[in-house]
Amino acid sequence: MTPNEQDEIFETWEMLALLGPATFLKRLVPPEQADTEYLRFNENNSRNFLLLHLLIEVQKTGFALERWRKLAADEGLGQPRDTYDNNLRLTLESIADEQSLWQRKLTEGLVLLINFSLTNSAPHYYHFLLLLELKRQNRRINDQQRFFGTKNETAERTRNRIVTEIEKLERSIGDISTLWYRKPNKREVTSVETQLHHALTIAMPFEKRALGYTYGKGYGETSSSIHLSAVETDCLKPEMPFFAGFSICGLLAEAILSRAHALTGTQPEGINWHFDRTRHSVQETDPTRGTAQVGDFVLVDELLLGIVEEVATGQHGYESYRVKYIIDRPAEGIDSDWYSPFDITMFMDRKSLREGLNTWLGDVRKEGIPPLDLPPSEDEIDQALLHSAEEMWRRGIGEYVKRNVIQIWQDRGLQPLEVRDAAC
Repeated sequence: MTPNEQDEIFETWEMLALLGPATFLKRLVPPEQADTEYLRFNENNSRNFLLLHLLIEVQKTGFALERWRKLAADEGLGQPRDTYDNNLRLTLESIADEQSLWQRKLTEGLVLLINFSLTNSAPHYYHFLLLLELKRQNRRINDQQRFFGTKNETAERTRNRIVTEIEKLERSIGDISTLWYRKPNKREVTSVETQLHHALTIAMPFEKRALGYTYGKGYGETSSSIHLSAVETDCLKPEMPFFAGFSICGLLAEAILSRAHALTGTQPEGINWHFDRTRHSVQETDPTRGTAQVGDFVLVDELLLGIVEEVATGQHGYESYRVKYIIDRPAEGIDSDWYSPFDITMFMDRKSLREGLNTWLGDVRKEGIPPLDLPPSEDEIDQALLHSAEEMWRRGIGEYVKRNVIQIWQDRGLQPLEVRDAAC
């Protein structure tokens, strides 16, 4: 992708984040109503109140996208570059931290909208917002008592009124034990991690991509980026996390607008319609499945050669692979271990090797050499393939592959083996 093509894509996401919310809200919450009827939430306006504030966050992200895109153009990011001066490196790293903040906010918003597809009614939105307000009042009361040693009666009375309203609402809702946003037997909102796990079980493929597929690779990584840490390492190419952060913010904004239309039953218009049409024409790939099959030879950990012995499917439909180490092992006493699709690299697939073997046997027969009296069994074939892979690895292929994979990591801005799983 050329820098000009990249700039066009980034500008499109920027315009979506800036104009998409306004296009959506002009029908749902016109500007003159936003300044009067939506200063506070109530039982009738709770859904639109939540959407209004969430889409304002999307617009704020749009202004950030505008600044980031201009910086990329001014600095010529995307052009071949061997070194970065200290000012540019620190600038890009500071923006990467800022991007983590917006990713975190938008992830929380998208998770809410995905989960509210199961409770898309006015009482549930009102109940959710009341629980958030109760949490805010409890914090105020606890802060007064802990740091000043006194009690604020006004805050106490406000909390009591909120609790009364929640009790009344819960009686009308009925069974509240299964609500995704409420902690069991507590008037508290569940953690973002719990909400995210729930959302990933019902999310659309493009939403999973925007969320990062798992807690650790999405929300967890952005959370760690905005906290002080002495063990995080810098990327070799700081423009790589910069570009990745820009793209993820754009994907999250797009997914949020799509869910907002779905929850309100409104048809996308303007720029939202163009994005909706484009998204439906794109075939979404799934990196959590189909990466390897039993019998495939793969690379894991510090480029160790292994063979896939078992494939399992988890709660979210993601596959994991039990890999038996063939030559070296990561630790004494460990012969095999489970890996996610993100943690393995294909070396040779069994299907191709088997097809090659069949072709060779066919060529032998064509030359007039009679076939074996007893053809090899599947176990004998598997042993032969294993021996072949091991011999190729030992006879120089292994070192060649390692050098090339390390080079690919470095081309992507990643550190060498021992710290390749850093935040970048």
